[in-house]
Amino acid sequence: CGCLGAVAQNFPSTTLRGSSSSDAGKNMEVWSTNSLADISQEGNLVIPVKENGSFDYSFSLSQPSYFTIGYNTIYVKPGDMVSIVIDNEDPTKSVIAGTHSAINQYLSGNSGSYVAMMNRERLTDATYADHFIDSVASTRFTQLKAIKDADSTFVRAEKARIDADVINSYLSIPFYAGFEDDSTKYQDFMGERMNKISSLLKNICHDEYLDIENVRYVLQSCIQSPLFHTSIVWTPRLEDYVTSLYCSNLLDNKIDETTLSQVKSMIDSIKVAEFAEAVKGKLNKVMQLAKGKDAIDIQLTTLDGKQVKLSDYRGKTICIDFWATWCGPCMRESPLFHKLAEQYKQNKDIVFLAISIDTDLNQWKKRMAGKLHTIPELNSIDNPAMTKWNINSIPRFIIIDKNFKIVNANAPAPSDEGLLKKEIDELLKNK
Repeated sequence: CGCLGAVAQNFPSTTLRGSSSSDAGKNMEVWSTNSLADISQEGNLVIPVKENGSFDYSFSLSQPSYFTIGYNTIYVKPGDMVSIVIDNEDPTKSVIAGTHSAINQYLSGNSGSYVAMMNRERLTDATYADHFIDSVASTRFTQLKAIKDADSTFVRAEKARIDADVINSYLSIPFYAGFEDDSTKYQDFMGERMNKISSLLKNICHDEYLDIENVRYVLQSCIQSPLFHTSIVWTPRLEDYVTSLYCSNLLDNKIDETTLSQVKSMIDSIKVAEFAEAVKGKLNKVMQLAKGKDAIDIQLTTLDGKQVKLSDYRGKTICIDFWATWCGPCMRESPLFHKLAEQYKQNKDIVFLAISIDTDLNQWKKRMAGKLHTIPELNSIDNPAMTKWNINSIPRFIIIDKNFKIVNANAPAPSDEGLLKKEIDELLKNK
């Protein structure tokens, strides 16, 4: 069915169709926003887009769900048909039709912190901030009330989303106003809104809202905050979600015996079966990336359009930088990766590969144009392989030995105090 995770079977066929010119001839990823997606990419879709930019895709869906498609949030029920012409430049200009079109037009561009809409110079004006946030929330409540085909489940979910977005707006203001690190200003600002935020938190701390991405984001932020931690209403499902997410993050950041053992021991404490199974599934996948396992092959494209494979470099130690042109941290690490590679240019036993995961090949080639290429510059949109490598965030650095065995699937960054160089030198010394 094209899903990255398992999906329910024997439910009415749900269809997404439409067009996305920016994804023409490629696979378009549609992200599930449910809680399982945070843990194991459960429910995400990979939709093939034709050369003319059109797509027509059917899949099985067990319950009403939110998805993110082309920066648009859509609400889909089992058996629905949603048509969408995607405008990636301005999601509010995307045209959505089909089942529940009024709901999905309401959702278009109607989610997240309100700070982007506010006058940045007036963020520290408490009266202005409170009035603006309340005004936007009130407008959204009015818009929600006007949707004629919205059932009670959707209305409750959207009220929770609006409450979460109000909280998120307040949590975002200190950062955008520049007093996030000023403890006195921060305490004063949040202290004046403590009762309001705490009341809203209690509104959204219900299991039925845990599959709403905005709600989870706010809960995660407040759980870590000494100011709001005590306002969280801990349900067993929320506790298991937090434990499962912690396990998932451990597996994303480090793959060694200590981490694997820790996650194995924590799984038994997870009582919600779907969360426990999601963590087990991710653990099994990540265990295939442990030291000594066979490296996973990847289909690659060179700058001049030739098709090669990662396994073509077998026989050498392989050091990989997964990056993308739109990734700020990648752009900071990339020069350091190339500088490190320069130190080994006389060593024929090692190769450094810069692998872009840009889906826009023109953007990648534009970034590469006019540069001196001292190492192979490659691109990969091999989604199945990337999923097996557990590439959930970038930059990501990987070391593979000459026998095409994994040495470190989550190697240190070049900026990390010389740890990457130390690992490489140790490997080459013992070759």
